[in-house]
Amino acid sequence: MRGLRLVENCFNDSTSIDFSKSVEKRRSSAQSAARPQWTTLLSSDDVPHEFRELYITQGYRPPGLSFRDCARSLFQWHNETSNVWTHVGVTSVYFLILGYLQTTRTVDFLVDSYALPLLAVILGSAVCTLMSCVAHLFNCMSMDVRHVCFYFDYAGVTMLGLTTSIGYYYYSRLRGLGFTDSPSSYLGLLVVTCSVACYLACASRHQWKRARYVVRMIAFSVPYAISLTPLFQRMLYVKEWEPVLSMYLLHIPFVVGGSIINALKLPERLQPGMFNYNGHSHCLMHVLCGIGTFIQIAAMAMDMKAKRDVLVQEPSLTVSKVFGPIATLLLVQALIIRYFCYKLLGSRREKADRQEIIQNEKNDYYAGVSSLGLTVAVGYYYYSRPIRFGCYEQPTIYFGATILSCAVGCYLTCGTRLQWTQMPHQFRLAGFAVPYFVSMTPLVQRMVYETHWEPVCSLHLLHIGFTVVGSFIYGVKIPERFVPNLFDYNFHSHCLMHILTGIGALIQMYATFVDMKMRRHLLLRGDDLTVFDVFWPVGVISTIQIFIVGLYCYKLVKLRRRETENMKLE
Repeated sequence: MRGLRLVENCFNDSTSIDFSKSVEKRRSSAQSAARPQWTTLLSSDDVPHEFRELYITQGYRPPGLSFRDCARSLFQWHNETSNVWTHVGVTSVYFLILGYLQTTRTVDFLVDSYALPLLAVILGSAVCTLMSCVAHLFNCMSMDVRHVCFYFDYAGVTMLGLTTSIGYYYYSRLRGLGFTDSPSSYLGLLVVTCSVACYLACASRHQWKRARYVVRMIAFSVPYAISLTPLFQRMLYVKEWEPVLSMYLLHIPFVVGGSIINALKLPERLQPGMFNYNGHSHCLMHVLCGIGTFIQIAAMAMDMKAKRDVLVQEPSLTVSKVFGPIATLLLVQALIIRYFCYKLLGSRREKADRQEIIQNEKNDYYAGVSSLGLTVAVGYYYYSRPIRFGCYEQPTIYFGATILSCAVGCYLTCGTRLQWTQMPHQFRLAGFAVPYFVSMTPLVQRMVYETHWEPVCSLHLLHIGFTVVGSFIYGVKIPERFVPNLFDYNFHSHCLMHILTGIGALIQMYATFVDMKMRRHLLLRGDDLTVFDVFWPVGVISTIQIFIVGLYCYKLVKLRRRETENMKLE
């Protein structure tokens, strides 16, 4: 009896064992024991083959570091330190150049439209070095993260090739010479070659292992050589040699020499182990290419000043003309990176449950719905807006507001799959409604301020009625709310929403087509529309949406892994 009372007191005492805390403590201690120490440096024999660099024998950080540990290693001496800090310094100089030019009014990027190509070149250079800096700092988190980091690094390098070609086209070419005189031909070819180069560079991480450095050098060299075409034409056909051409020529040996040194792995090929921490080929490439890019930017700034009289005689530059090709390439690069990310997950897809795949498909669906709001906005702006459109007269302001609302809507709707699960339908309805009403601003202003009512406005109102009613039915779950189980297979709220919004979209397209025919004389008064003018907003929002969907896919995979680890520990 006394023994039974002792046992009973153990269970009733406030100081009894808390088994849940014990399990948590054991779980955290097991995770901390499994996590490598970020201060430890390993040799090439102690790290997996995929993490090794040719002829670098020491100074490797242990694979599997956390994000925080990688960030802390920025101030530790290892074999990636010089790669990171050379690009940190170069990126800082780019932004210092931007700030100096703007604050001293040497170039006013906010007012002077002819300075936009120079702004694109500086931003492209800064993004390239920043992507490389991030890749070298966080590539030891895991094998998958290492691949993804360098995918973005390659995207930054190919983006730099396109931005420099934009500067060459507007500042450095001779007018009236071949295909370089047409932006669609020259810049379009650069978009294609940069996209192919990005694909080949990403693919070289999974195939052509023995010749991967040569493949990357060739992939990056082709768009670089094509971008130099206006410069070489100018050197051949110019009547009098200009001093700025010597600067352009000076930048080429720095860039080409740095690329060759990186491809041949000099000097560490000659003395393995001597250049583990500093002075290796990749660090030298960073320094040489950075110097070459500085010389290139200075030469373009000189060209911009010297050729200002020629630029003023041409049609004024707009954001869409300069940054349209960049948005197009961003979209293609995002698709390429996403494709290779899915290939990385493909080897483990048979282990993933069906729910994860459904979640990803739903996220893609939400991105498509929010993209519809932007494409509708493009049609409204060019065909249906009033003659005087207020602050939205500039396409950059109107499309910028629509892009922002579509991005927020995509983020909210995708977030309902993992969070805000108590009111998912209301959040999705709000996420879709906000960009829809923002895109309708031109139409509402036209109906309010036009002096006479046009019959096509009735069609626009009819389409709004179908869309709003369909969305309302879906939001309140009618008719299945009143008679559960009766509409399980057909005529439930989601099916009715598809039908009603589909009819509304057909009416909307017909009304937009009528507007295009009736207002053709107004459209002909402005500048000619180009592919970049129309599709740059679509490229921007598609790129943002791909990153949002990728973010939630990453969160979902991370959640599944955490659940699996918890099950193993328990």
